[in-house]
Formats: sequence, structure tokens, C-alpha cells
Amino acid sequence: MKLNRKREIRFSKIIQKKSHNITIEEKMVLSERNKYVNTVFEFTPAVCEKLLLLNEKLLEQEKRIFGLYNTIQKQCKEWVSSKSIDDYEIEIIIECWNDNYYKKFDPSIDGNPFFETRSNFIGVQEAATYTELDFNDRIRLKAIMPKMKHCYSFHHLYDHTDLTWFDLCNIDSVWVEVRVTYQHFTAIK
Repeated sequence: MKLNRKREIRFSKIIQKKSHNITIEEKMVLSERNKYVNTVFEFTPAVCEKLLLLNEKLLEQEKRIFGLYNTIQKQCKEWVSSKSIDDYEIEIIIECWNDNYYKKFDPSIDGNPFFETRSNFIGVQEAATYTELDFNDRIRLKAIMPKMKHCYSFHHLYDHTDLTWFDLCNIDSVWVEVRVTYQHFTAIK
């Protein structure tokens, strides 16, 4: 798929920003680029296989992190009760990496993720053990791709970010981080 180099350079620069730092004009640039990409993108068997693999890998990471998250949260609650900390925040960050495509347009991507997002799949889990829920709400995809459940993180990438299916296919690796912030407050009177 051949895309406009200038547009891809702008996309690469904008997509690396934190979402709250993207201006309205930059949002429009992303939207225009993504509209075009979505019109020329094809769900070939190879593409579908790559997307299935990405979903599978994200599902594996969700399962790994679920127990860890619950252990950290239990410890944090104990520390709040004992007044060791006043509060805490646990974030799950997904970093998307690519060593080939985006680096051509922005050399600063070398050694850095081309995209980062927060995805709290824990918020949709209602049981004490990880449950494989299905977030596959894409009717068009159901006709094209083999039947599969979409894990929340996969759903989040295609439905809650500015990434296209093309961009998801360009993900070479995913780095999932669990970041814990311990909060301490004091009043000054």
C-alpha cells in the first residue's frame, strides 16, 4: 500500500504525542489521513493473520497482568489502611513498537514506541479470575476475519485510538507496562 510520504511524516509526529496534547488541527490531520488509509486498506489473508496474532498476544498479556494487577491493588489497599500511603493509582500502558515503517518518516522513533496509550482492561473484568470477554463489535470484520473474540486491549487499539487497521498491522511488538503511583498528601495550614 503506497501512502503519501508527507502525510505519513505528519502522522508519525502527531501519533507519538500524548492524546491530550494533540491540537484540533492535528486531530483533523489524523482524521483525513485515516479516512484515506481506510479506503485503500485491504483485509487480505496475511493481514487477517497478523491481526489475529496481535489480538492473541495482547490477550496473553492481559492474562499475565490480571493477577499482578490484583496483587498490587491488594497491597496498595493494605498500605492505605495502615496509612503508609494516602492513595494510589495503577495504570496499564500499551506501547506499540515498529522497527521498519514509521522510522522511515521519523528517525526519533528509533528505540522508542511509535504509539502509547492507556488501556484499563481491568475495569471490564468482573470476576476474581480473568474472563475472556468478547469485544468484537465490528460487523464488517466478522464477515472478513475468522471468528474470534477480541480482547479489550485489541478493541481499545482499533476503536479508542487514532490507529487504523493498517497501523495495527505495522505493530512489530507490544510493551505493556503496569505503572503504580503511590500518593502522599499533607495539609499546610
